[in-house]
Amino acid sequence: MRIGLPLLLFFFSITSCSLNAEQERNLNKSIIKYLFSVNRELKLSISAATHPLILRELKEESDEKLKAYLKPKHHIWTDAIIGKSKIKGQIFHIELKVALISKESYEKAPKRIRLYAISEDNGKNWYFVDYKIYESNHCKKFNRLLKW
Repeated sequence: MRIGLPLLLFFFSITSCSLNAEQERNLNKSIIKYLFSVNRELKLSISAATHPLILRELKEESDEKLKAYLKPKHHIWTDAIIGKSKIKGQIFHIELKVALISKESYEKAPKRIRLYAISEDNGKNWYFVDYKIYESNHCKKFNRLLKW
């Protein structure tokens, strides 16, 4: 029951962002895989799911910045729900709001964090960008469709 309601809410919320069934399925699979990778601290999988422009920019700045981006989180990421979305041609930018649960106390954090899902091939493949980077001017080459 505890997992069923969030999943149900996720599926209802994902249908409101103008994606077709295949795009929804691809996004859902990518979100599940990304959250699993973050929670299991699988750095290679996190890197593979992070937008390449962001990774390249972090690497060019320093190895330490890239390592900091990929470092283990202090929370379990769960229950991603759709926020704002913007579609421009074959490019999709979707804001996800992710619930956090403390790894130490297993208490749910009062606020969700934002994570951005990006597809540049009409929803076939999805990349993710942390809200701190998406909402900053960190990577000048990265085109942001959503305004916060």
